[in-house]
Amino acid sequence: MMRRSTIGLAVFFLGCLTLLGVEKMVQADVVRNTVSACILEMEKEGFRNFLKWRNPGIYLTEDNREKEQQEQREQLVYDMKAENDGWKERMEKIEQENAELQEADETDVSNENNAQKGDGENESQTPEEKRIPFTEYIQTVSTAVQARYTWNQLTDFDFLIDQFYQVHKSTSIYPSQLNGESILKTDLTISHDGDGPEILIYHTHGSEYFKDSDPDNPDTLITGVGEELCRILTEKYGYRVLHDTTVFPYNSSYTLGRKKAEELLETYPSIQVILDLHRDASPKQHLVTEIDGKPTAQIMFFNGMCQTKEGAIASRKNENLETNLAFSLQMKLAAEELYPGFTRKNYLKAYRYNMDLAGRYALIEVGAETNTLEEEINAMEPLAEILHVVLQ
Repeated sequence: MMRRSTIGLAVFFLGCLTLLGVEKMVQADVVRNTVSACILEMEKEGFRNFLKWRNPGIYLTEDNREKEQQEQREQLVYDMKAENDGWKERMEKIEQENAELQEADETDVSNENNAQKGDGENESQTPEEKRIPFTEYIQTVSTAVQARYTWNQLTDFDFLIDQFYQVHKSTSIYPSQLNGESILKTDLTISHDGDGPEILIYHTHGSEYFKDSDPDNPDTLITGVGEELCRILTEKYGYRVLHDTTVFPYNSSYTLGRKKAEELLETYPSIQVILDLHRDASPKQHLVTEIDGKPTAQIMFFNGMCQTKEGAIASRKNENLETNLAFSLQMKLAAEELYPGFTRKNYLKAYRYNMDLAGRYALIEVGAETNTLEEEINAMEPLAEILHVVLQ
């Protein structure tokens, strides 16, 4: 009897140990799963903070650098505001002076027109009389005689930016880079000595098309538009023009386009002007105006600033930046005088776009993919005339 009781107790004791072992094993699994989850969560969300605790010096350096850059940006904004302090007051004064000058000019013009009538001449100004060289236009502006903008306006940095430029968020421009007086007085006339080409037209994106283009017919692409510009500049204005219609693979177009342009410059050192003709990518806009009763694609002059908001891009220097800016702004002003509404605001972006290859280098966007080929072709006549006013 006693033996049976001893055996029963032993069996009961062994059963308890077994149950306890199973429970411990379950608890161990729960602990392991919990620890794994915590580690995973730390890797997802807390790993950077953990490293920061281990080596705060690295992050402290980064934080200081970011703070210094922010302070530099704030200081630059402050300096720019300080430099142009009181511009509103100056503008009010300028407008008052303009009103007085305009009143005096209207009297002079009326007298002049009466004198012309007496000589039997047409009282209205003909288109050819209107197209004066840009150097004469600047003389007109500087003496405030019947000009769309005054000299004080065109030498005011804030006015120039507000009136003529769209600055992409990737870049910036400073008053020292857009000195109105220096840019407006830059002489961009070209020499006609020699017999080689004076103007190069080429296309970084030669496959760009329009609303009614035939992809298999290059005459209906941007290259065909460039050929029309080449014809007008040659036949009407007498320039010697080389039009290169090479189409480059899109993903390496600026690299290959640069190489091609450099080869042509080496072969023809007589080239003084480079025009890179594009069309914009603007699927939601129909960029069109009317000139001489014809639907005409609007154009835009584009400049690469070779700098981000943080400063200059060391690998993308451009010694011709100021002359590039002068070229595009002078053409913009000529367009405003001759064909208001034909040009959009000049566009500034961060990189270089091969514009360092020449001072008289213009990247020109003609319309967009929503324009027709006819509208694009029609834009070449006023564009050629604008070029001629600046280059003659």
